[in-house]
Amino acid sequence: RSDYSNLTVVVDYELQPGAEHVDVFFEITNPTDTTLERTVRGVLAMQTKRMPLYLPNSGFVTSDANNAFVAYVDDDATSYGLSVPGGTIKHIFEISGVNVLSGGDMVIQPQSTVRVQVARLHVGGVGIDGLREAYSRSEGITTRAITGRVLESNGTPAAGVRVHALDGAGENYLTRVTTDATGSYTLHAPTNQALQLHAYRRGDGVAPVVNVAAGVETAGDITLPAAGFIHVAATTVESMGATPGPAPVRVQVINEGTVTRPGTAEVPFAAFGEPSMPLGNREHVEFPLDGDVTMRVAAGTYRVVVSRGYEYEIFDDAAVVVASGATVELAPSLVRSVSTTDTLCGDFHIHTNRSPDAADPGDDKIRYALGDGVEIPVRTDHEFVTAFEPNIDRLGVDQWAYGVSAVEYTTFDYGHFGVFPLQADPSRPNGGAPQWRDLSDEGPAGLARLRLPPEMFAEIDAIESNPALIIFHPRGLGVPGAYFTASGYDRETGVASNTELWDEDAFSIVEVFNESSFAENLDSTVADWFSFMSRGKRIAVTGSSDSHQVMDGSAVGYPRTCVITGTDDPADFRSALDDNDLRDLVATGRGVISGGVFLTAETATGEGPGQERMSASATENIRVTVQAPTWITVTTLEVYVNGVLEGTIPVPDTGVALRYDDDVAVNIPAGASYVIFHARGDVDGEGVETSTLDPVHPGRSPFGATNAIYFQR
Repeated sequence: RSDYSNLTVVVDYELQPGAEHVDVFFEITNPTDTTLERTVRGVLAMQTKRMPLYLPNSGFVTSDANNAFVAYVDDDATSYGLSVPGGTIKHIFEISGVNVLSGGDMVIQPQSTVRVQVARLHVGGVGIDGLREAYSRSEGITTRAITGRVLESNGTPAAGVRVHALDGAGENYLTRVTTDATGSYTLHAPTNQALQLHAYRRGDGVAPVVNVAAGVETAGDITLPAAGFIHVAATTVESMGATPGPAPVRVQVINEGTVTRPGTAEVPFAAFGEPSMPLGNREHVEFPLDGDVTMRVAAGTYRVVVSRGYEYEIFDDAAVVVASGATVELAPSLVRSVSTTDTLCGDFHIHTNRSPDAADPGDDKIRYALGDGVEIPVRTDHEFVTAFEPNIDRLGVDQWAYGVSAVEYTTFDYGHFGVFPLQADPSRPNGGAPQWRDLSDEGPAGLARLRLPPEMFAEIDAIESNPALIIFHPRGLGVPGAYFTASGYDRETGVASNTELWDEDAFSIVEVFNESSFAENLDSTVADWFSFMSRGKRIAVTGSSDSHQVMDGSAVGYPRTCVITGTDDPADFRSALDDNDLRDLVATGRGVISGGVFLTAETATGEGPGQERMSASATENIRVTVQAPTWITVTTLEVYVNGVLEGTIPVPDTGVALRYDDDVAVNIPAGASYVIFHARGDVDGEGVETSTLDPVHPGRSPFGATNAIYFQR
């Protein structure tokens, strides 16, 4: 049915004394003369990126089977499950971290009121094993505790190893637990069920399977095969000759096909729910805040890459040989070869597990940002305002980062928007996130009224802290996620066809580069940018990652917006400036976009990006520098005047980070105009970029772009 507005529904949550579950009932009144058939008892669970979905027998692999219950698992804390007493519950589909579940159909007779149980919410202890036990107690299922140990190859206790239990035939997944400091574990299974026990830890080979007969409560020891180790103690230097010091870095151990890995990094069974290898063939991707990390690997030859973003040279050794039981010591020193004086680089679009479609915890996201050299991480979770500064304080990395609170205001009708800066308000729902539905005003079909952009933009503008509005990914995600698409903005005419959505006066910042390069967007968001600018509307652009899950390849800081702050020290910025200063700098275009390439551009009289040169000459000399560490390819500098490519300059391979440093003579048209510079790597005959940021950010294209410099002649 498309219209339920004539029904009334009362929701009851019932917690019985001593119960480990909450029963959820709907009392539905159908005042019509029509029988409502096949009305589905549905549940939305917005947890799957933060707490993976578990299905009995299938484990951590989704299926369309009918289940006694489904569960959402936190291996270190409370887990919970959902069931429908007397029936089954079924996983239908998942989108953006939201599971749609069905508890079966209902029939609601005309002129009647019916009370139905929609779900039972089981609340369990730690992990799936604790949840299964709570479910078993509630449902009267008897179980037994099974204890055992996991040992290293030398017989010492193996801590932090996951033990997975399957049924005796190895066909159905039951549960998993993790060994403690003594290598011991306890898991639970039905009393009369035989088990197979499998041990898994990243970097180890496959351990022998231990079989446990029905009724037995003590398992035999599991002994892991021997492994080797790679110990990286990385330091950085600001320039040649300086004293090295510890700093956050990214460390990658890459298997380029030289190691046969029976279970060392590939998950033996998908049902186990162990993380697959990040970025395709990485045994490890680590982000130590002090540059120091030890990683377990099977014996063999590996490529080890240590990096710190786009301002540093990298360590890249493709022949690191590791023997069983041995530790390879690596002490790379990364040289900062790119000078970013007076500039801090930020990512203004970062998600954590506060977003239903992202898995990375806040602390991890800070590690990822710092390891890739991002200095201003901006937290933009969907519909939830929360801060990065507490994470930064807890990790003790104030000297490396300045965190900003914001939100991605996420409509399902007309686009997504960054609102920054915002201070979280714990007294309000979701920390005070803007509400794009008016919950006090019921609209068609019983839904809360959709608040259109002009109303919402005005409300955001009236917030006391005066945040800025950034149009996130304005194209390419379909109507719900893309404002320019939803509004029908025509870049040729400068007119939006859906006028009720369009409010051009409300924004001056557009995320032109969303995890993508200049060339990739040339006929899309770059063309939109030029369209506004050529009509006299000044647009400041940002480049951001929209990072959701780093280990899936969505790195923080590709690309990034490097803001001209007057300092390149986050601690200095924190002491002298604040969020509002940052907002104003971004809103006026005082910055450049770096996708591995760092540009500066300045007129002879000192005007740079976001500034205006008055009384300009017919030809202006603009000093342009192009910098990139030597592992990044840069071949071409492009000059755009009023949105038209007016010049192409080869960028030589100098063998050092400074690739180009010279005056560029630019012809300035009469009246008002703007100039933008873009640098890139190689392209093929069809203009498709062929240079990449491998091995740091596989598949990403190197580029850099300035915000506009304005001229009046």
